[in-house]
Amino acid sequence: MRPRSGPGACPGGLFLAALLYAATPVGAEIRVRHDFGDESLRRDVTAVCTDVAGLIAGRMRKPPALGVKPFVIQQAADNLPRAVLNGLPKEYIVNITCLPSRDYCRITYQLAHELGHHYVNPYRSNWFIESTVTALSLIALSDMGDKWADNPPFPNWKSWAHHFKEYRNQTLRNMLEQIHLSPDEAQITTWLRAKAPALLQQGAFDRPQQHACAVVIEAVLKRHPKSWGALTMLGNATSASGQTDFKKWEQLVNPEERPLVKELAGIFRPLMNYQPGKKGNQ
Repeated sequence: MRPRSGPGACPGGLFLAALLYAATPVGAEIRVRHDFGDESLRRDVTAVCTDVAGLIAGRMRKPPALGVKPFVIQQAADNLPRAVLNGLPKEYIVNITCLPSRDYCRITYQLAHELGHHYVNPYRSNWFIESTVTALSLIALSDMGDKWADNPPFPNWKSWAHHFKEYRNQTLRNMLEQIHLSPDEAQITTWLRAKAPALLQQGAFDRPQQHACAVVIEAVLKRHPKSWGALTMLGNATSASGQTDFKKWEQLVNPEERPLVKELAGIFRPLMNYQPGKKGNQ
């Protein structure tokens, strides 16, 4: 059973009838926009969303690519999670499919992914950006497990912490089994060189392949824990047609962030030339 906060519990913040405001530890304003009809559910979901947003913001150490704005989280009317553009330039809207629920792992997984799009730049996307924000989802699940094991929003939630990592591991298994891979960085790096070019040319690079890339990106991010702010410049180095210029990205970031970009470029830049119907030119 998923935990409930219980009567009288409150993680902080101001609760309104249909819109809840909260602040993450590093100041990102979170608004949960939904008529829950259940005050305890509203409180609990907002506590989860605030934790996820705070962990992502703490990892990034920089505001999103388009500047500081409130994050508004709402239920997706079309049942599709996405970083919505129609709130800009005033707010970053995130649609997820499971908001009025206590499916905390799924909320974390979807929310971290879409927050990642807003940090990178919601106007830019390609397979590499999708893989990168998928890596943020995986890391958020691990981080939520660690945080709740030590400091959950409510004391009685501590025993539930292990479910985040279980969800992370099961999601990876489900995705990678479809392409006959395991979550092993070395194996996937070899697969990227041997198999990814043809898949990209065929336009057959979907969620399983993105999760494979995410395993590698996650490992690189963890080797450069103070350089994640570089991700806020990734969108600026990506064209509207979906080409990421890794050299431009390296020039846009701070000197201390360049080793992260260089390591990612060494792995993924050779693949950027492969597009559907075109041969790569290395």
